[in-house]
Amino acid sequence: MHALAGRITQGGVAKLAGHADVVTVSIDAELFLTLEESVPLIRADDPELQLQGIDGTGVVVAVLDTGIDTDHPDLVDSIVGEECFLQAPVTCPPEPHPA
Repeated sequence: MHALAGRITQGGVAKLAGHADVVTVSIDAELFLTLEESVPLIRADDPELQLQGIDGTGVVVAVLDTGIDTDHPDLVDSIVGEECFLQAPVTCPPEPHPA
């Protein structure tokens, strides 16, 4: 599948969307991420887990990011799992890396 990213006018979007060779057109959403949302999402502030001694000890690497290249040579053989928490209109990649 081929993809293109760039800047375009509203009229250009309409013209592009109507082209016979174009499957879909989506507009990038502007995201504002904060610890206020991410800390509870990964349960980092869960006192029950902390009381059980679950504090990340033994975790070699944990990447909390807005996106990484899972096919990068330094990562491709090292990823043991991933989770995507995005919701519409922004969605997760269609083919996640196998866990």
